[in-house]
Amino acid sequence: MKRTPIQRTPFIIQIKNQPPVPSKPQTNLPKTTTKIIPLAKTHPNLDVRLESLLANEQIKYSTNLNLSLTSPPSSQATLKAQAILFSLQPLPNYSNIFSSLEQITINTAKVVFGCSYANVRSNSSTQMYNTVLSALLSQNDTILGLDTKFGGNFTHNSTITISNKTFKTLSYGSDSNTRWEDLAEVASKIMTFKPKLIIVNPFSCSTPTNWLFFRRIAALADSLLLADISHITDQVASKLLPSPLFHCDLITTATNTTLKGAPGGLILTNKQSISDRISAYQNLNGLPSCSITDLTATAQALAEAYQPSFKLWMKNLTANTKALTSGLSKRNINISSNWPLCHQIPLNLTKLRITPNHAKHWLNRCYITITDPDPSFSFSWHHSNLRLSALHSTIRAIPPHELTTISEMLGEALLSMRNNTPLPYPIETNIRINVLSLADTYPVHVPFIL
Repeated sequence: MKRTPIQRTPFIIQIKNQPPVPSKPQTNLPKTTTKIIPLAKTHPNLDVRLESLLANEQIKYSTNLNLSLTSPPSSQATLKAQAILFSLQPLPNYSNIFSSLEQITINTAKVVFGCSYANVRSNSSTQMYNTVLSALLSQNDTILGLDTKFGGNFTHNSTITISNKTFKTLSYGSDSNTRWEDLAEVASKIMTFKPKLIIVNPFSCSTPTNWLFFRRIAALADSLLLADISHITDQVASKLLPSPLFHCDLITTATNTTLKGAPGGLILTNKQSISDRISAYQNLNGLPSCSITDLTATAQALAEAYQPSFKLWMKNLTANTKALTSGLSKRNINISSNWPLCHQIPLNLTKLRITPNHAKHWLNRCYITITDPDPSFSFSWHHSNLRLSALHSTIRAIPPHELTTISEMLGEALLSMRNNTPLPYPIETNIRINVLSLADTYPVHVPFIL
């Protein structure tokens, strides 16, 4: 029996102009009129190019397995709050809402992270770092941070950023055996160069950072200690990891990495002098602040991070990350982190002689989305690293045993691509079938269907 196709009628808005109910009967009453306003005439349809692009992205988002480090989608409550704000823009007191939302966000950040002062005005993590450096340091001051080869941030000590053009930057590495920061190298460089600011970036180390060591060595050199916890913010907020604020002068974090908020940055500290200098620098230089919708998303994300359900979600994320690493370990894929303290899984493909761009190309053909390779890693065998994450799989409610199967197939695919060889067609077809079956079993929520 064939199903009859469903005929969809265009959405119309009906406006009924009804007269007020009279208190006394009248002889000549106007007739009730109904105006039918087609949506296509009053509000033009979406541009064909935009509709085609967005529709393709929706299909890709719902069918592919996302193992990248991209920002997770916002919750339904965040989208609802942003939609309400968009509808309130014509109001005359729209700008006055910003100060109230900013204070709500600050108070929530204080409660979640246990700090005394919070700055939420940065509209991106890059602007947040530049604000901290410009407000607390002088020109030609020395900065010590983790090398980008071992997971450091390009904003801290890259040669193409403002930090290296205005300040003197130094870097330290990690021990190849323990995956810890090379504390001997750190102590030697701190006591030799006396940096004004020390940046600690827990990224892919196998154990928690020794914050007490950095605090003591920074005190000897009279240096400020900054902790960038962008990749472990969710674990610090859920109290699964201790907050470094007890040992550091200030901490910074991006709000869109693991908190499921809008792009932006948080600057947290317990020292009033640091908070005053950062606020004064932002006010005197007229730096652009984050939009009111992004500020609302940050406030809602912080409020959700304080709920018990967020801690349960973090436990599921840790279990999925462990499952994703187990299958790769069975295939003897070199993982740069022995234990998944954060959602990132850095893979070292140096022994397999696989470049990240080659792996990304063939995994995309298997409907697996991974993070774009870093520029410094793309043309070097020595830094052939690939980063995976179970963040989006956890949001999709994929159980750990399914991720274990996927990771085993992923390991088999990487071994088959040794020396940058093409992926064999049978393995590619097998992974495609399993990924599409996984997408049907655990569908992703798409708020708007084109």
